[in-house]
Amino acid sequence: MNVLVTGVTGQLGHDCIIELNRRKHFSIGTARRVPDEPNEQMFVKLDLSDEASVRSTVRRLCPDAIIHCAAWTAVDAAEDE
Repeated sequence: MNVLVTGVTGQLGHDCIIELNRRKHFSIGTARRVPDEPNEQMFVKLDLSDEASVRSTVRRLCPDAIIHCAAWTAVDAAEDE
């Protein structure tokens, strides 16, 4: 199974990639920045706030599933303008 995982630079996304690889699935990781510690999976730099880029990437990669792990981590700033 080909699985696209968003937010692989975060803890949850990183752990999802590890588990998918352990289960012998092909994983494609995405994030706004390149991971500090690249894993064995394919990585695509992707900004989820760019709708056209997201649509284009999903069409190009044709994943069987998408696991959305990306999140806003500056929780205190989330309510600021």
